[in-house]
Amino acid sequence: MGEALASADRFYMHDGEFLFPYTYRHIPTVISLRDSVYPETQLGAFLFQGDRLITISEHSRNYYLETVGCFFPGLAERMTVIRNGLDWDLFRPTPPREVLDIVGVDPAKHRRRAASPPAGTLKGAAANNRYR
Repeated sequence: MGEALASADRFYMHDGEFLFPYTYRHIPTVISLRDSVYPETQLGAFLFQGDRLITISEHSRNYYLETVGCFFPGLAERMTVIRNGLDWDLFRPTPPREVLDIVGVDPAKHRRRAASPPAGTLKGAAANNRYR
């Protein structure tokens, strides 16, 4: 990673879980944080040393400002909100038949079969009156 970054003109990190900020200090860096659920993402936010921090909602932005922002004055000016979503002018639902024609899958050959409960399961034991 260090060799690749040595000659890079920018660095983008998705979810901010690359926890070694010293490796990208020399280049413009953008980090995105999609959520605050995972400890690695939270730790990445506290180690944030990039030029821009992208969040997916005002809620996420406020969360990071109220936590990480307490330790990093000026964080708000380095944050940008880019909401999740689709551009419906570019993307549209595709009828399944069109997708299947492209990938070459015959659904008739891949139908899911109902499985019987394994022997010894609660359902099987109840049927045998073991727990009555």
